[in-house]
Amino acid sequence: MPPPDRAARTPSDGVGARSQHRRLLGLLGALVLAVQDLKTSKQWTQLPQEMRTRIERGLKG
Repeated sequence: MPPPDRAARTPSDGVGARSQHRRLLGLLGALVLAVQDLKTSKQWTQLPQEMRTRIERGLKG
């Protein structure tokens, strides 16, 4: 039986999962860089302390 075409496959069967994973890692990397830039800007001090604390905890994992 021939394999189904790409359009019929779902991410759960492994097709496209790697590209989705790469995209997600790219977005996470961009988010980390954006937060690092924010932390060095004046806007960082304008955020409520609770929000800054949550962001910092999120970056630590």
